[in-house]
Amino acid sequence: MKLTPARRRASARYRWLSCATGLLLVGAAPQVLAADCENLSFYTATTRCEVPKGMNIANIRVDAAGGGAGGMHASSLGPPDGGSAGAHGSTIAGAVQLSPGDVMELWIGAGGQQGDNASGTPTAGGSAGAGYGPGGAGGGGAQGGGGGGGGGASSLHIADSAMWVRAGGGGGGGGGGSPGSTAGDTSLSHLSASEPCLTAASAAGDGGAVDPLTANGASGGGGGNGGTYRNAPSTHRQGAAASTVLPAHGAEGGFTGDSCASNRVEALFYEAVGNAAGGNNANAASRKAAEAGSIFLIFAFDPDRTAMIAAISATGVVVQQPTAMPPGFEVSTYQVTCTNAAGGSVSGTAPGPSTSAHVPMALPGGQLWTCEVIATLIDPVSGDTLHTIATTAQSNHPTITPRTPARVPVAGAAVAASAGVLAMAAWMGLRRRRAKTQP
Repeated sequence: MKLTPARRRASARYRWLSCATGLLLVGAAPQVLAADCENLSFYTATTRCEVPKGMNIANIRVDAAGGGAGGMHASSLGPPDGGSAGAHGSTIAGAVQLSPGDVMELWIGAGGQQGDNASGTPTAGGSAGAGYGPGGAGGGGAQGGGGGGGGGASSLHIADSAMWVRAGGGGGGGGGGSPGSTAGDTSLSHLSASEPCLTAASAAGDGGAVDPLTANGASGGGGGNGGTYRNAPSTHRQGAAASTVLPAHGAEGGFTGDSCASNRVEALFYEAVGNAAGGNNANAASRKAAEAGSIFLIFAFDPDRTAMIAAISATGVVVQQPTAMPPGFEVSTYQVTCTNAAGGSVSGTAPGPSTSAHVPMALPGGQLWTCEVIATLIDPVSGDTLHTIATTAQSNHPTITPRTPARVPVAGAAVAASAGVLAMAAWMGLRRRRAKTQP
């Protein structure tokens, strides 16, 4: 089914095409459960919210926070020079199938802070950006600037499930000083499989500090690592402080945190150099934070992700599995309920994982039966389950009249087929790359 794009402004920086009910931006740490996730709304704090009624898929984009810049070195070392830039936070985009009533938990990473500018005394590294998980702190310098703090990871979770997406925060920049410094490092960051994504790293890794802090030390602190998941490879690396011991080197930038996503995410897109920018010390004041992360959600209804009724007879109902399902999922059970004009009701079930099944029920002819089917899907590996939106059909034997899925309409919702939903998910990730190349 062809999508009808509607261009809407979400902020001064982003414009999005809405294939469904709109766009959601959130920031900071899950609070008390609110009502439905609001459409076409901008949130300034992280939140928990319920999937809007009638929606069964969401296009997601998760942007982690950028790393802080390194601080400036002392004037005694020569002309003022800022430390190196922090790295961008990473970005993950894709599509996630949802059940009615699912609760989404959204954590937004905070930007890492710039390291202190040197003024002839030892300098402190920038504080880590908060998130689920947080970044690492920048290392302290001597006559050089403090290392930038790592950016916090941004995370999305479907409550009571193994569905996680966690985008790694940007590494902090190395503190300025002789002999120079390097920026936050994204070169080793990668996207991991779903299993490690269940737990955030409690410590992403602090940047190296100058030791000992000599009075004339011409050296800056290392940048902190970006937030990530537990036991990620990036947590075993460290941005080193500058050293005058041969081979001498400047302060190193921290490492952008590794990212992870559940196998349930479709049309998966990942980029280590994501959307939220790292700090850039251009004679800036100490402790300036890099850009915070964000999460965008576009909800849609996809009819291909509902079970269908193929036939209704006196002995029961023939049902078929959804045309589209998340990777690794299969039908666990089909649940059918039929009612007649007099108010009588009959229910039945049939097991999966067959693509079609006969649900035995006694449905006498000569009266109009309205039947609805809900399929329960299961991932045998993770144990996660999904419930499809109910689909109805009517029949008085032997004819059958399909009806629209039984759902509560949402104002402004557009019906989207699977191909369009997944294409939108990919577009959400790829658009950032195009925008970055524009002058």
